[in-house]
Amino acid sequence: MGGFLALFWNAEDDLAASEARAVEARVTATSGWTSIHRDADVRIWGRGRKHPTVYGQGSVLAVGICLRHGSCEPVRVADLHPHVTARATAERLCRESWGAYVGLLQDGTTRSLFRDPSGGLECFTWSIGRVRLVTSQAGPPDAGLFPPRATLNWDVIASWTVDRGQGAIASGLDGIEIVPPGCLLRPGAAERGPTLIWRPSKVASTFDGRDVAEALVDSVGLAVEGLIGAHDLVLDELSGGLDSAVVAASIVQRGLAPRVATCLNYFGDRAESDERRYARAAAEHLGLPLTCVAKPVNALTEVDFVEVARGLRPGFPATDPARDRDTAARLETSGASALVTGHGGDLVFFQMPTPLVAADRLQTDGLRGLSAAYLGDVARFTRKPVWSILGGLARPSRLDLYKQSELMRGAYSAPFAVDPWTEDTKSLLPAKRLQVTSLFSAQLARGWSRREAAADILNPLLAQPVVEFCLGLPVSVLVEGGRDRALVRRAFRHRLPALLVDRRSKGELNAHYGRMIAASLGYLRPLLLDGCLVEAGLLDRPALESALTPEHLILDRSASEILFAAVIENWVRWWQTRVPDSPQASRPRP
Repeated sequence: MGGFLALFWNAEDDLAASEARAVEARVTATSGWTSIHRDADVRIWGRGRKHPTVYGQGSVLAVGICLRHGSCEPVRVADLHPHVTARATAERLCRESWGAYVGLLQDGTTRSLFRDPSGGLECFTWSIGRVRLVTSQAGPPDAGLFPPRATLNWDVIASWTVDRGQGAIASGLDGIEIVPPGCLLRPGAAERGPTLIWRPSKVASTFDGRDVAEALVDSVGLAVEGLIGAHDLVLDELSGGLDSAVVAASIVQRGLAPRVATCLNYFGDRAESDERRYARAAAEHLGLPLTCVAKPVNALTEVDFVEVARGLRPGFPATDPARDRDTAARLETSGASALVTGHGGDLVFFQMPTPLVAADRLQTDGLRGLSAAYLGDVARFTRKPVWSILGGLARPSRLDLYKQSELMRGAYSAPFAVDPWTEDTKSLLPAKRLQVTSLFSAQLARGWSRREAAADILNPLLAQPVVEFCLGLPVSVLVEGGRDRALVRRAFRHRLPALLVDRRSKGELNAHYGRMIAASLGYLRPLLLDGCLVEAGLLDRPALESALTPEHLILDRSASEILFAAVIENWVRWWQTRVPDSPQASRPRP
């Protein structure tokens, strides 16, 4: 599929047309872009091994993968006829199609942008004069195509350190807008913000009584076949966990095994981070090739982060540089044009061990729903005593999994961008609402990385058919009998080895990353303790100083927060030497 770059303008404006010709000349002079669509007011280019497809014509265009609802057939031109408004067209796209696409929809004298509900393609947009640019590439912008008045927004940067999900909706560069998944944006109307078209509240808990196990298999199979169908050769991540095994089983079921160059399993040097036993069992059962690669405990350096600091947003998916480099190299040498992952399965299938499932039951069935047997199931699921679960039901908000990192409790408090999905979930039951908000935060897995530069990253379990199906089920169905991901275990029981389906443990990488950080303290301590984020009051220096010690790293589970902070720090250092601070959200001086 690859990345795309598009220009559009008001064709009736002679000055805009002149500016568009100048910008088009800059793109033509830039290596790597190939023209894939031309119209009176639109130019679209593709980049990568597989150029994205352009669907439709004239006033309604979709770029990427756009398939007909419930099938793997591409949408037809007739399916994309325009409605009176761009909003009505976007609503029809939600109902009648799925995939990984960005819609360019006529809206008066300009076009609005619609990003599919899965967020399968990034969507960044900005203007150069009267010309609007749109791209799916989160990597370094091409020279001459960057917004001339971009500035660094410290309010947004502050929000990243408190809520990771902010990175999926708010750009740290003023002048660049991000279109959130399932949203419609009229470019230049930033004061109004994006309009939510795909509403989780309309999808959640719409269970219709079907044979849910077989319907789940069909939904995953559809997502796998539809996304892989555009690629002749792929690599498949097979971590050893259930989610990636479900994707691999669906690849085989849909007859796509010949397209898998190999499955990749990365393993650490300790028992809790070595999942080869499970990956091999799955690969042998499914008849897929498997390549196992050792994960080294290497000291991190500036190069590891600077390589991915030049993108339009921080390289959050690249916090394991050794693995990122290795996968990118294997994608290049194999000729594969995509990497298939099981990312998001813990959220759609519900692995989250939260007592909020009991809060859901209390609201739907009352006290009679909290039988001793049911509470015993919840206790096993959450590994919490029954009295603790009952004590929290009076204040379900306190049962939420989210806990702000101690490292991120700086002195500076910034306003948050509105997460459109969360805003739409106020009427949902507590556990279902947690599922929706967690799925939105999963968008951070997309973004600039070495892997993304080498190939498309396909996440079938976050595709619209799977997300809508699982959101439509009560959480009690997903975790029936007190087992995390109980439904998907039942659905794939005869398609995977019992070793995986019945497994109760899970691989653990916190210790691996803790050792990696401990080996990197010579670099990380001065980077963070004397860095921009501490100076601006966004990180708690005493807490950070305590965390960045070998003794603390052995016992603490803050490795991911430290790596996350290092990614943001390097991104800020890169951009602050290239763009000024925003006059409205300049660097705080605590």
